[in-house]
Formats: sequence, structure tokens, C-alpha cells
Amino acid sequence: MILSCALPDQDLGLASMTVPVYIAESAPPHLRGRLVTINTLFITGGQFCAAVIDGAFSYLAKDGWRYMLGLSAIPAIIQFFGFLFLPESPRWLIQKGQTQKARRVLSQIRGNQTIDEEYESIKNSVEEEEKEGGAGPVIYRMLMHPPTRRALIVGCGLQMFQQLAGINTVMYYSATILQMSGVRNDSLAIWLAAVTAFTNFIFTLLGVWLVERIGRRKLTLGSLLGTTVALSLLASGFLLSAQVSPPVTLNPSDQSSPNSSCSKYR
Repeated sequence: MILSCALPDQDLGLASMTVPVYIAESAPPHLRGRLVTINTLFITGGQFCAAVIDGAFSYLAKDGWRYMLGLSAIPAIIQFFGFLFLPESPRWLIQKGQTQKARRVLSQIRGNQTIDEEYESIKNSVEEEEKEGGAGPVIYRMLMHPPTRRALIVGCGLQMFQQLAGINTVMYYSATILQMSGVRNDSLAIWLAAVTAFTNFIFTLLGVWLVERIGRRKLTLGSLLGTTVALSLLASGFLLSAQVSPPVTLNPSDQSSPNSSCSKYR
């Protein structure tokens, strides 16, 4: 039985980088921030759905883990074929000089709305960036421009530290962690891991609701404080577990003493 639930990874490499950029470049300006946030909401919602599916298949003692892994191919296939029908973003097309195609795509994704003002705004923005670009690679120009450099450091720093905090370890191995805390039933541990995924989803939903009401900065600081407290409690739990658990030895000197090695190992 695999206890580290087969949750969909948030870090799908190219997709995790491309999708928010595509949404930001294609969405109407007044919905841009909200749609990028909703993208994260659907990621955590997918994790919860995957955890529930894992719980359902955990009762199959022999091949349950195969279905857990195999079924994850279905949303990937649907997403792949769905992407084939997505046009390039208007901004990217204008950057590449395909202005007529950019107008056509912008008109397509805006429906009956007038696109002239938005098209000119995007075009002027691209032209200004090209004029102010200067020489050298894009990353070099970003680092040499102080306001952009500060924003880059803050954005990349938040992304880096949220991963270094170990959220993926907690999410992927939550069932195993629960077993370490005393839950002996495999299926029960996986269902409790689904509760963890549901909590992640609910608080992401709460964040979507609060982000426009209390602001990004306050919400970020509050989240960092909560993460620090939660991880400190988790680390303390692991420390206490290590201190009170019997030592793991290959050949215990006292056969009657508690020992975590397998007594049948030769």
C-alpha cells in the first residue's frame, strides 16, 4: 500500500510557469489578479479530489496504488488536448510582430467587447518596453533596473521559501506522518490525509475571498506567521517522536528491550 498519496504536483515545471503568465496576458485587466488566484484554487481543489480518489482505492489491497497512479493520466490527457485549442496570448503575438493575428485573437477572447483601446494599450506597452530595453539579456536588464530588481527578489524569494518550508513533504507524505503518530489502518491514514488536502483547499478559497478585502501584504504576512507556527509544531512533534521511540539497531544486545529492527531479519 502506498501511503504517500498520489496527489498532483503543484510544480509541473513548464506548466506551473506558463499558465499564470498566459492567464495574466489573456485575461481582462479587471479580472487578471482574481483569475491567477483562482488558478491556485483549482490546484488545491485537484489535490483534494486526488486524495479522495486515493482513499476510495485504498481498500483494494493488491492493485489500488496502480489505479491511483494510472487515473492521474486522464486529467493530463484532457488538459493536453484542451491546450491545442488555446490561441497564443495577444501580447506575445504583438511582441513577435503578428499584429493582425493579435487583434483577431483579442477579439475572439473578448467576445462582443470593443478591443481597440485594450489593443492599443498592449501595443504601446510592448513598444515602450522595446525602447527602454537596452542591450543584453532580459534577466540582465531586470537585475540592472532597481524597481524591477526589488520586485523580482520579493517574488522569487516568496516562491523559493514557500517550497523550502517543506509543504510538498507534508502534503505528499501526510498519510505516512499520520501513521507515525499512531494511526495503524492504511485506509484511515489516507482518508485523514484527504482531510489535510481539504484544509489546504478551504484556506486557499478563504485567501481568494480575503485577498481583495484586506490586501496582499497583510495576507502574506499572516500566512507566513501561520506557516511558521505550524511548521514549528510539526518539527517539535518529530523531535519528541525521535526522542521517545526505541532505537533502531541491527543486533540489539537485549532481546527483551524495545527495538525498531525486524526480529526476523538475518
